[in-house]
Amino acid sequence: MPQPPSAPQSPDPSTGPSSLALPTPAAVGRALRAPLVGLGITFLVAIVMVVLIAVAAGLDSDGDSGVDSSTIHAIGVLLAMPLQLVAMALFGNLHINDDGGVSGALLAPPLGLTAVFLYVTARVGRTAAPAADEGSRAILAGAVGLLVAVVITPVTWAAAMRDDGTVMHAASVSLFLGAWFLTGAAVYLGSRLGAGVPRPAWIATEYAEAARLWVQQVVLWIAVALPILCVAAILNEGVWLALLAPLWVITLGLDTYAVGHLGGISVFTETAQAWDFDPIWAVLMLVGAVLLTVLGAVAWHQRRDQAPAWLDNPTSWTVLPTIFFGGAVVVLLLPSITLGGGFEGMGASFTVRPSPLTLAVLPVFGFVVEVLSRFVAPGLLASAPALARLRGTPLPAQTVVGTPTAAEGAPAAPRPPLTDAEKAQWKRLAIIGGVVVVLLGAGSATISGINSAKYSAEATAEKYLDALQDGDAEKALGLADVEDGNTDLLTDEIYGAAEKTFTSYEIEDTSDGFGGVTRVEVELRGLEGGKAEVELELRKDGKTGVFFDKWEVTDGGLATRVSFDLPEGADSVAVNGTEVEIGSGEDVYLFPGTYDINPYGDNKWLSTDGAKTVVEAGSYSGYAEIPEATASDAFREEVDRQLSAYLDTCMAATTIDPDGCPNSGYNSDAVNVRWTLTTPPTVDYDSFDGEFPAQLSTDSGQASATFEYDANYGFGPKDMVTETYEDTLYLSVTVEEVDGGLKVTVDE
Repeated sequence: MPQPPSAPQSPDPSTGPSSLALPTPAAVGRALRAPLVGLGITFLVAIVMVVLIAVAAGLDSDGDSGVDSSTIHAIGVLLAMPLQLVAMALFGNLHINDDGGVSGALLAPPLGLTAVFLYVTARVGRTAAPAADEGSRAILAGAVGLLVAVVITPVTWAAAMRDDGTVMHAASVSLFLGAWFLTGAAVYLGSRLGAGVPRPAWIATEYAEAARLWVQQVVLWIAVALPILCVAAILNEGVWLALLAPLWVITLGLDTYAVGHLGGISVFTETAQAWDFDPIWAVLMLVGAVLLTVLGAVAWHQRRDQAPAWLDNPTSWTVLPTIFFGGAVVVLLLPSITLGGGFEGMGASFTVRPSPLTLAVLPVFGFVVEVLSRFVAPGLLASAPALARLRGTPLPAQTVVGTPTAAEGAPAAPRPPLTDAEKAQWKRLAIIGGVVVVLLGAGSATISGINSAKYSAEATAEKYLDALQDGDAEKALGLADVEDGNTDLLTDEIYGAAEKTFTSYEIEDTSDGFGGVTRVEVELRGLEGGKAEVELELRKDGKTGVFFDKWEVTDGGLATRVSFDLPEGADSVAVNGTEVEIGSGEDVYLFPGTYDINPYGDNKWLSTDGAKTVVEAGSYSGYAEIPEATASDAFREEVDRQLSAYLDTCMAATTIDPDGCPNSGYNSDAVNVRWTLTTPPTVDYDSFDGEFPAQLSTDSGQASATFEYDANYGFGPKDMVTETYEDTLYLSVTVEEVDGGLKVTVDE
């Protein structure tokens, strides 16, 4: 009857009763050689990394790399940084503080250095840390780890990089605990390997083989991802970023492993899944996860315990899910990056790492591998015998979970050499796989390059600015997000007729902000007042053409909210000669420029004094300059016409004092009167304020009267005398709007 997973018998001769005796100083001193050599080798590798950082800074001297080459050399980083990198590899939290109360912290282990330290320490520990039994081995490893932690933490603090009140070092509680744990684990593992015990006795062969399978899958994933990520880094950012690959490749490799296996990446409170990335990257990660799962199933089919009694046991289905869950914990914790900062006691931080969903989905992948290994892998092996090489080098034979398969301590069976057919098949598979990887990588790099060149945030900002520079307001509006407010004035007709719009621009800087926002700093030229500095914010808004990013200018772009406070009687508004419907107090959007706003657009009798509204670039809001009402030409002509007709009537009078007229004489005996308008009065239109009825004054006019009168005044024979009289005309007019027309009344 098959047994549940249990601890196989170990070939370790020291598995008798464990001793808890403390290790001797000589044993501790000898065992210390392992971490000292490990730290030395890791420090040398860290020096190479610092050199790469310096080269990267030199290649990108304009600062886009975020590495200031002058700072690197100024504060002696080339001497201190390798030690700080080693401390970070041991999970030290890098702190930056200055005298102004500003602080920052970064927990981002360079996992490549961590792997170097663990490997070298364990390797040297095989001969440097012998122990009689498990108890002594554990105590010795713990003591050595504690000594390393006690020494390296203050040394790291003493080697802090200091310059002008700024201090940077990785000495922290996390360094102390990380150095203790990692050193102890590496020494313990090396001691076991030296004793010929590759794993603890309580770990069964089936579980050990499953763990080795998972580790090999992750290593293969990172190895394939490395060239693809480096090519993408070169195309998107430059060679400098590829030179820094030793710092980020394992972290980013584990992140992409989590994303490809549907675990996702968590940033702040949001989780990004594979389909949230560019389609080419999503396809690469998802296809990679599928291929890895299939290959893992073929390998597991050949490596696991094939005894029917064990395969029929339900417990056999739990081995891979259990191991994959343990792997999920590793993937969740190792590549985590935490960045924090503070100022005078106030601070905040955020973490970028695989989503906790990884803990749920990776065991599912383990179960899928288990299913495929039982029902699909046999067929794949039959059709492609070369896949048999995936069985790898067997572990030393022991009792596999459930079924004794070999005597304890029996040597592993050697692998048979490849046949010619297998060699040919592996060669074909390697060529096909290489071509697929190259094509996918080249396609990804090409699409990524096109995306960066033509579909980036900066490229979208250029399209937006080009549209406005060309007077194409409607195209610009299609690239910008104007969430609320009236956009009726953002038209080609109105904006195209505006004055002092910008005639040229220069993009000065582009930077990424929080929340997926990219900021583009621009200098605009040709506006009222000359130059203006503005900042555009852009955010991704889906995809265009399946593969390429679509960006949107947020917050309305350069559109400014303008308030219209219209006067009474403004029943229509014309902006740059185009009539629009705007209510008094309503806000509308306008692009930067100078506008002619007439609040009496369709009023025949009213005009404006020509005041202009200047919409400044980069301003959030403004007020429309509403010009004062003036008499239109039609108003003046009509008032003058009616006044002239009135005066013509008065001048046609044959009496010296005609009724309702401003002209009059003193001689009541005048006959044969003939009036002549010598100087017509002129209306003062400057006093008109646009309201009806309007009281308008006039300048005085002159009229003359020629008449006859009897010099004897009826006392005797008539003696008719001709005389001319000059009269000054004083009058004002009242203008009313009646049924769309004007009615002029003269007030004497």
